[in-house]
Amino acid sequence: MSLEGEVSIILHAKDGMVHAVNVASKRPLLANQLLQQKTPQLAITLVSSLYRICAKAQACASIDAMETALGIQTHASTRQVRVQILRMETLREHAWRILLDWPLMINEKPDNESLKQLLQIDRYWQQAVDSKAQAFQIEARALQSDGLIKADNRQTTALLDACSELLKKAVFSRSPAQWLALKDADELADWAEKCETSAARLIHRLMHKGWEEIGQSQIQALPDLDSAMLERLLNKQNANRFMHTPEIDGEQYETTPYSRQYSSALIQSLSEQFGNGLLTRFVAVLVELAVMQAEMRSCLNRGVEYSARPSVKSGVKNTRKSDNAMGIGVGVGVVEAARGRLVHRVRLQDDCVAEYQIVAPTEWNFHPQGVLARSLKYLAKGDDEHLEEQAGLLIHAMDPCVKFSLQVKSDA
Repeated sequence: MSLEGEVSIILHAKDGMVHAVNVASKRPLLANQLLQQKTPQLAITLVSSLYRICAKAQACASIDAMETALGIQTHASTRQVRVQILRMETLREHAWRILLDWPLMINEKPDNESLKQLLQIDRYWQQAVDSKAQAFQIEARALQSDGLIKADNRQTTALLDACSELLKKAVFSRSPAQWLALKDADELADWAEKCETSAARLIHRLMHKGWEEIGQSQIQALPDLDSAMLERLLNKQNANRFMHTPEIDGEQYETTPYSRQYSSALIQSLSEQFGNGLLTRFVAVLVELAVMQAEMRSCLNRGVEYSARPSVKSGVKNTRKSDNAMGIGVGVGVVEAARGRLVHRVRLQDDCVAEYQIVAPTEWNFHPQGVLARSLKYLAKGDDEHLEEQAGLLIHAMDPCVKFSLQVKSDA
């Protein structure tokens, strides 16, 4: 089993309907074992190398927790650089799925060439906003003067222009900002019918088959959790249980692009018409892709005076000691990664890691009674092949970020 783990999903069907779902996340809890007795800086470096998926988000959460534990007030320009790196990672992760996985769902070839170009933009972006590779160094003072983003504004602007053109060509058939102007299902359907990209054809297929509402479920978005609450949840004897199957007062929650982008006009319109079903969830990923590009550009335009508290849907949440009152030696880092909210908690002793805990978004969304398990009970009636196709679409819409196995069992 890999360090990231895997998810096992079994559907029990009878007479063409799903009557039971078993979802089991098999992510090993190895962070504590691997990071104990490491210095804070070494632990941060190891976290981003051990967890290949969303490595920058992992580094952001880790350094935020470490600096909180050390009582360090991070400069706004340093946090701005980290957020800009995180935004590009989120954009890249969504585009990766859209360009490689989504075409396969409609029997088309992956767009490897566009992904190759995007990965090149991503590499140049890291260099442009963090040329000295100090963003994830504790007390990165080199970033605290004029700010690397402002100094490299011409290069970062050119990279964002190239990124916008790539997304226009490969995903939206118009600029991301123009696509975000879509307001409702009718405008979305018109775009999907006329646009010549795999993303549009997938949306068109869902609407043509009448699968917009498949997988609706009643579950709330994960609320903001302050560091004091997270400290209580992770400082208990059953903390391992919380990390495997997180709940709050017995309730499960979701943390996905859909729950983050619910305030957008298009997502609200689709939710009113189709609920939080298949169509709305796929469109939410497209919305977030376009939003990330817009937020990166907006941040550049504002310069280094950007707030030390970026929006929850786009980056690192500030959990400084003045907010959480946990005291020196304990820190919590909270980051909105591509697939949902990521939490790191560290306890330091004698200048080394004494305890390290991670709660990944997969554990919320792929909880045995979580959003995926509930949604899979509301597939359209069909034979095992159709149920498997619908289930696969829902799983990809929520994107577990780890390998998954899917099995449909027909019960007599």
